[in-house]
Amino acid sequence: TSFACLTGNYAVTESFGETWMLQSNKGAIAFIGSSASTYWTPDDMMERAMMNSLYTSAEAANVVGSFTYAGLMAVEASRPGTGTAQSLYYWEAYNILGDPSLEMLIGPKTSDFTLTAEPSNITVCQSGSNTTTIGVGQTNGFSTPVTLSLSGVPNGVTPDLSINPVTPPNNSQLTLSAAHNAPTGEYTLLLSGDAGGLHHEYNLGLSVFEGSPDSVALSSPANGATSVASDASLTWTAGLAGQTYDLQVALDSNFTQLVYNKTGLSQASFTPSSQWTTNTTYYWRVRAVNACGTGTYSTTYQFKTELAAGDCPDGTQATSLYATDFTSTTGWVHTGTNDTWTRSASRYASPSYSFYSVDKNAISLQQLISPSISIPETFGEPVILKFWHWFNIEANSTSCFDGAILEISTNGGQTWSQIPDSLLMTSGYKGTISSSYGNPLGGSKGWCGYQDWSEAVVDLTAYAGQSVKLRFSQGSDASLGLEGWYVDDFSLTVCEAKPDYRPYISTSNVTIGQAPGQEVVVRLELTNAGLNPDGYSLDLTSSLWVASMLTRDVIELQPGETTVVEITVNIPADANFGDVEHLLLTVTSMNDPDTPPAKDEVSIDLMAALQSFIPVISN
Repeated sequence: TSFACLTGNYAVTESFGETWMLQSNKGAIAFIGSSASTYWTPDDMMERAMMNSLYTSAEAANVVGSFTYAGLMAVEASRPGTGTAQSLYYWEAYNILGDPSLEMLIGPKTSDFTLTAEPSNITVCQSGSNTTTIGVGQTNGFSTPVTLSLSGVPNGVTPDLSINPVTPPNNSQLTLSAAHNAPTGEYTLLLSGDAGGLHHEYNLGLSVFEGSPDSVALSSPANGATSVASDASLTWTAGLAGQTYDLQVALDSNFTQLVYNKTGLSQASFTPSSQWTTNTTYYWRVRAVNACGTGTYSTTYQFKTELAAGDCPDGTQATSLYATDFTSTTGWVHTGTNDTWTRSASRYASPSYSFYSVDKNAISLQQLISPSISIPETFGEPVILKFWHWFNIEANSTSCFDGAILEISTNGGQTWSQIPDSLLMTSGYKGTISSSYGNPLGGSKGWCGYQDWSEAVVDLTAYAGQSVKLRFSQGSDASLGLEGWYVDDFSLTVCEAKPDYRPYISTSNVTIGQAPGQEVVVRLELTNAGLNPDGYSLDLTSSLWVASMLTRDVIELQPGETTVVEITVNIPADANFGDVEHLLLTVTSMNDPDTPPAKDEVSIDLMAALQSFIPVISN
């Protein structure tokens, strides 16, 4: 047989196939070949089908004509519908040179037996037993009885086969019984089968357990861990006699608010399918399971995940000041040169709208302005702006030709200032906008290039106690423009601390430094940030120099009331400009019934700068 082009070509005086057949006392007695050009894929298909037919067809496959027919039918079946041009082509191209009824001599098919076990790993408890099914299969009609034997069985474990020898195809039940003192552990047993001079082997796994598994010891995260990464895995120490593990993770210590309830874990670790929610406390426990029973749950551990950008810290709660998904655009206005801002349903972070401006191929300055939003005083707690945006804005590899920026106004929109990169907690500006081609935003840092939907988180804590407007501005130059900028899911949130008792020290009211031999006066503001009237005790410690409070040691304040705390520090005349004086002011609630009571602390470091010592203060 030749699966190649033109080997049976009628257009030549003597084809390749004919040459092969015409050799005296040698060569071929029949030849199968193509009279025309053929194709690799159907040729490969045809030859495989022809060879397979010799060993899989029920009858007559060893006849040359049937052998050829099997190959051509495989090509026919592979075509999309019968009678197609290529399938007809193959029936006409391939021919038999010789007698199609010629029988080919094929040697006898080899018969054999096979061994399987289900399950292949067996567990058994002391004073107990377990069973697996041994399968003895056959190939090509093998029927000689197969004698089974088992080696590697530990002392104290007794094997028993329900049938032995086994005439294939058939099964035998293997029962393994463990005595009360059978040694525990993991074993590999060798199952052997012998018949008619043939020998086959099969490995079985055996686990012998004393009883129910011991309790599991949790490893990481450690109990009480904080700032745990949002992709952290849970790990534990494999318990003695443990085969699999059950894991529970919940939002409460009673495990009624389950996050994960996993059974049958084969490893002493677990990685969540999605990240842990940030700034969240989780409770978890694990127990081991084996064939003898289920162990008790481990001691419950808890951990708290890390704060993500924009999360409210402990002791505060998120209060929404304003939020919109642009289903409504009330209060939003847009203006500018070549302004294209409009509500769009083409792209959005959440259904079904966003605000969109085109990256124009002309000089433009397009501005989308939010309503005025009042931010309350937060006593230093975060104020967070979040929005999602998608953009494709003209840029090169290092800078922006066109670009987009975020601006803020604290006077109703009379003046604006750009939000600096330092306040962008996520999705920072991509580059500097070029001033060379007329872009009105030239010289500013901005967003440009391509970015899929991502959340921008902006720290607006410095604007607490004020009313603000936000402005999304996109500028372009006179040349190429791209799709533009989409903005969605705009929200402004304040992290408010609303405890019953809370002193708060502000470090914003500080005097200038003084030279050696003089006195520095440090002025701080103390506010009752709690909900109840409170009294506060003040404690001042210093390391070397003489320091004292001009304010009384106990202060009474109503909720929201503020007073000034003054501290004097005498700088020694012989103080060197390398000396540093450390002071610590602690303000403690006198009415808070909790232990320990609410307090706030501020550290004051006096250090040399030029010709004087200045106070450096931090909460």
